[in-house]
Amino acid sequence: MTGLGGWLCLALVVAPAQPPAPVSPPQADSWKLETVVRTPPFEPLEGLVVRQDPAGIELRQVIRKPGRPTFIITVRVPQDQVERVDLLDSEDRDLLVKRLDLIVAERAKRFARLKLLEKPPAPGSDSAEPPVGLSRADWPTDKPGTQRAWKYAGQRFTLLTTARPEIAELCALQLDQVFSAFERLLPARQESGPVSILVTSSLEEWHALCKARGRAVLNPAWCDTSAGEVGLATDQTKLDARMEQLRVLHTQNLSELQSRGDELRKAYGGKLPPELQRPFDQSLKSLRETAITNERILRQERDRLFSRMNHEVFHAYLSRFVLRPGMTIPPWLNEGLAQLFESALVEAGDLRADLADPERVKRFRAEVQAGRDLALEELLKSPASRFHVTGSDDMEASRQAYLASWALCSWLVLDKGRLRLEDLDGFSAPDPALLDSRAIFGKVFSIPVEEAQNQVRETFRKGAPGQSRAVPPATSGETATRP
Repeated sequence: MTGLGGWLCLALVVAPAQPPAPVSPPQADSWKLETVVRTPPFEPLEGLVVRQDPAGIELRQVIRKPGRPTFIITVRVPQDQVERVDLLDSEDRDLLVKRLDLIVAERAKRFARLKLLEKPPAPGSDSAEPPVGLSRADWPTDKPGTQRAWKYAGQRFTLLTTARPEIAELCALQLDQVFSAFERLLPARQESGPVSILVTSSLEEWHALCKARGRAVLNPAWCDTSAGEVGLATDQTKLDARMEQLRVLHTQNLSELQSRGDELRKAYGGKLPPELQRPFDQSLKSLRETAITNERILRQERDRLFSRMNHEVFHAYLSRFVLRPGMTIPPWLNEGLAQLFESALVEAGDLRADLADPERVKRFRAEVQAGRDLALEELLKSPASRFHVTGSDDMEASRQAYLASWALCSWLVLDKGRLRLEDLDGFSAPDPALLDSRAIFGKVFSIPVEEAQNQVRETFRKGAPGQSRAVPPATSGETATRP
């Protein structure tokens, strides 16, 4: 995990003067779609046929590529290009309609929440009517009756946060979707009570919470599977204040620059000479780029929060609802899968971990090429302590273990299609450290450790896990509009 100093720094820019069968993550081509087969040289189009008439076909084209959100566009195919139309049966068509409608609804709701986050907190908003689904509650380290936190109760979790209500709503939306997606991926086998998820709004709160729970504060997140509790750090209060300062400064600088430009244009009869216009335009461009950079940093901080949320929630869900009571799985498998789901897309109730993280691919490939990647046999035996960072001396060993476990799990899931309840059960034990990890790996995955090591390395030398999978063809020669 990443240290607080590296993750939560406010690196904002200031302008002058961001029982199921194989249950592998849904792949990019797993949906059943209707197909409009077009006459050569036009390629087939896939999606949902909305209308057919003598003039042609109206299609909600669906493009699903690994690691990318589903793209839905409305196209018209002229009748003289239509060779045939392959339609779905009524049951599959109804399912497709529901999925597309759900994606559109989820994106509209998320977009509305994100737009609210771009605005500074409204004065007096702390005492405003609570948003639907949220209620006031005590924060764990506050005196009873303070009631300054927001609470949201989901089906399998309870969210408690001191962040402003717009962020609380967005966290609740993310958690509802992630828990639902995890359940579709790995169905719950027992009930153990809801997972408690605590999200702070300042580093001071995080330090106090970690102290109260007896946790190290070096990491911005933790999961206590025995207590069913997840802690997540943000410094949102300071970030909001800093962003508002920068927005005010940007507005002032822009106003002053425009005023100077008006004065200069007036002095030169309405038009500046090129030698004055160029630096003026460059200053305007610099201001705009600075504003864009700051907004990007704000989005990146939100994305990091949700990545860590996906990671820790996977640990909690797996422990409380999937694994048998008293059982756990080896750290490499637990941490590797959690990393795989950090950046997974959640769409229409599906969790799409269908593309290996490009940045991690680069890092692991460099390790392989330099001969520094952690040996698979050593990884399989690595204790949980190897993944934990309690001081600077632990950072390199932890980094290497996390990266190697991610690479192995990415290969198993994306190339081999292995994420089954029986796979997890094969590695489950009260203490996995007592198991013969080498023998169990070969038995569960039907491949010797040495051969798996060779295949993983070769996969990353040539590309990335999952790249061999076919993806739908891109549209060509169409005028398309968003629905």
